[in-house]
Amino acid sequence: MTDQAVQHLTTMFFGWSFKVCALITGYLFARLGYALFLKGVTGEFKFRMELKGAKADLVSASPGLFLILMGAIIVAIGLYTGISVRITEGARAPAPPIEQPIPERPRRPELPRVPPPEEKSYERQKPE
Repeated sequence: MTDQAVQHLTTMFFGWSFKVCALITGYLFARLGYALFLKGVTGEFKFRMELKGAKADLVSASPGLFLILMGAIIVAIGLYTGISVRITEGARAPAPPIEQPIPERPRRPELPRVPPPEEKSYERQKPE
């Protein structure tokens, strides 16, 4: 696998894991808020948010509605936020060693050819 392919897979893995974690966390917040809302749990709190001139106030609502709202915000952030991973030169994996050609094995000296042995007949000699 090339260095560039590993970097691409690493980036994809971190991007998808961020989105999946945000989705699961947001779902759990919303589910807990729904359960609290159905049980009728009440409480008093103030939630105020200002973002570039826009204001949002949530005052004296049930904690269930607050958790449902937070779960929806977390899911939205997870879906619409991208993640970028930058790999610098120092963080690269070491390059594989340069392959050197395998040196040829020295040839063994040729042995002189020995003629095959003569065929001898091994007949039984009769005793005299």
